[in-house]
Amino acid sequence: DAYALGCIAYKIFTATVPFDGEDVMPILVAHLATPPVPPRQLAPHLPADLETVILKLLAKKPEQRVQSCRELTTLLGGILASVRGRQS
Repeated sequence: DAYALGCIAYKIFTATVPFDGEDVMPILVAHLATPPVPPRQLAPHLPADLETVILKLLAKKPEQRVQSCRELTTLLGGILASVRGRQS
């Protein structure tokens, strides 16, 4: 599921979860209605393109999320090509 993958990516690259708290209900409501803190605010070294992909995975409306593994591969491949191009 794209949203769950977005949560995992958020945790990997920011060392925190998109929503946290002591009580379950506010966390669940936040997942449904609150935009997460942009990852680059927590991890400024993160490439802007990767932040865009993570936020797309975490979009509140399912139709705004990455729709397939192929789409995600294309997005991540573009980031990889950009990073490689800067290293050359």
